[in-house]
Amino acid sequence: MHPRVLRAARGAIVCGVLAASAAAQSSSASRYWELHTHNNFIAMAGTWSSQGAFTDSGVVSDVAKHETNGNIDVVWNNLSVIETFESERGTFTLSFSRHFMPIPGQGFAATTARTSGGWQFVGGTGAYEGISGGGSFEGTVDAESGELLDTYRGYIRYR
Repeated sequence: MHPRVLRAARGAIVCGVLAASAAAQSSSASRYWELHTHNNFIAMAGTWSSQGAFTDSGVVSDVAKHETNGNIDVVWNNLSVIETFESERGTFTLSFSRHFMPIPGQGFAATTARTSGGWQFVGGTGAYEGISGGGSFEGTVDAESGELLDTYRGYIRYR
């Protein structure tokens, strides 16, 4: 075989190996992701939308419920929750710990509060099988109406 053809073939093989390696690394690299939820814990229903590593939307099929009698009470200080998010592409499940902080000036009879905490993926099906990662979230909750608005931000590994 001619030396130039041999060098070109070797170069093509090296480029192919490097491209395959880069593709494998990029599919497993952590990427920024943001999730927005609008839930009602009284009605046990909610919706979600996401952007970043993947864009999708759907319903929250398992919203945590806690009786409030119209007030954010001291028991609400920390709450561990697992929620499943559904779409036409599949489902994913998040585990998170929610910390409630009264809004300044409202005291213990407050009906609204800020929430924050950390989250992580605990499972996925369909397009979300093998998804992993985590981050933090913040939001607001209204104990009288049951409205719960959250924004989750973090880095995930997604195919």
